[in-house]
Amino acid sequence: METVSSGIIAVSAGVSSTGLYFIQEGTLQVLNGGWAQEIGLAEGGQAFVSGGGILYVCTVSSGGTAAVLKSGYAQDVTVENGGLYLVSSGGTAHKSLLKSGGTQIVYADVMAASVTVEDGGVLHVSSGGYVRNPVVSLGGIAHAWANALLDGARISGLVEVDSNAAANSASVLEGGTLAVLTGGYVYEPKVSSGGTLDISSGGRANFAKVFEDGAVVVSAGASCLNAAINGGAVTLAVAPEKTMRAPPELTVVLLAKPPGMVSASGSSGTTAPA
Repeated sequence: METVSSGIIAVSAGVSSTGLYFIQEGTLQVLNGGWAQEIGLAEGGQAFVSGGGILYVCTVSSGGTAAVLKSGYAQDVTVENGGLYLVSSGGTAHKSLLKSGGTQIVYADVMAASVTVEDGGVLHVSSGGYVRNPVVSLGGIAHAWANALLDGARISGLVEVDSNAAANSASVLEGGTLAVLTGGYVYEPKVSSGGTLDISSGGRANFAKVFEDGAVVVSAGASCLNAAINGGAVTLAVAPEKTMRAPPELTVVLLAKPPGMVSASGSSGTTAPA
């Protein structure tokens, strides 16, 4: 690869660029009708794809950033070891791989498909973002923030569904956890052997299917409606802050001295009732 450490290379209609490695102050701009492939980004190198531009086969590593803007398209992007991949409003991303230390952020009005999150990788789906068919492997993490949507996720790692976010038709596999936080919602999750659906207070699940050795944990204040249990287990959990705590009025009664009892010094002159 040819290394570009400074300046801007702009690729527009009818122009293509192949095999460039951007570092430091090197920047790639892929504009309307432009095409760039086999691109490397690291140590401050950046790429911006917009207005009909296409980025194909890109590796983003330590200190590098790739950004897909409105009407831009990117495919086969690998992010690792401190690299950052941003898909902004109106952009489209297909087939991204997040390795250890790699992060992808999907913003509002974005459709991202076939994201694979490996051990140590992180996917953030921001408000209004949509990710179809993500695969979250053991050790990988995906966060769906407010008003985000995950569709058809396969989960062996951790997926968290935040307030007003949703996940449809997720498959929770061995070692995987689908955590529904307060205000989050999941529809038709399938929990297989060794997988866990964990619903926090205020979280909701509907039409869950729990197979043999799958687990569902329903905390106080959570709901799990219309579930089908086929050999799995559902646990109703008490919120930790309420565990083994006596009601205030009971505490007062236990600490009060019964009337008519002699005090410890015996100076009151009263006797215990017969």
